[in-house]
Amino acid sequence: MSTPHRTPAYPPVSYEPLAARRTRRKRTRFIVTLICAAVVLLAGSIVAAVLMTGDGPAEPSAGSTVSPSPEESEAPADTTSDTPPPGPGDYRIRVADTDLCMSAGPEPGNEERTVVVLAGCAEAAPPVTLEPAASGGHRMLMDFTEEDWTACLSVDAPADEIGYLFAPYDCADATFADFTLVPHPQGGFGVAVNGTDDMCLDALESTPAVGTAMAIMACDADLPGQRFDFTPV
Repeated sequence: MSTPHRTPAYPPVSYEPLAARRTRRKRTRFIVTLICAAVVLLAGSIVAAVLMTGDGPAEPSAGSTVSPSPEESEAPADTTSDTPPPGPGDYRIRVADTDLCMSAGPEPGNEERTVVVLAGCAEAAPPVTLEPAASGGHRMLMDFTEEDWTACLSVDAPADEIGYLFAPYDCADATFADFTLVPHPQGGFGVAVNGTDDMCLDALESTPAVGTAMAIMACDADLPGQRFDFTPV
């Protein structure tokens, strides 16, 4: 029995003419070249856009000033070197950051004696008069008009420890009535008592309150009762 003749598939399915293969390779290389060129153009456009808009890190130009950080700019300025003391005149002397002012009033626990206490500033009286002292410091006076008496304010003698009170005296008897107004780093002034061992005026026990007597305490700029504002009246 004869075997049927089968004609082989020719050309094979995988066959591609040489000319066609060359044409396809050229087309592939051309497409790849176009894609590479497009990528390069796109990258260049992005870089140009970034440079034109200013996005991205920028170096400070020559001569430019770098602004301080918020932490550096919040530090309070030290005003102690250039703040002149108040001149002669009548003043309302207020404990800084309060509504308490120096006033004449009864000594706590001894109402028969008048001393300097703290009162609401609207009620504080009489005003305190500043005068230059021979030492170069200041004197403080109160004018008691009804008694026809101008008193010098002085710390009770011997003023050698904390707690001695501040009170009106006849000027001839005022032993510790010479003061230096010391500019405070946060504004206002401290009042140093000349002739003492580093004592300053303060609310008694450094606790400012209505009716509290003024006294001497060791000078300490951090104590709230040792910073005063002087307002002319």
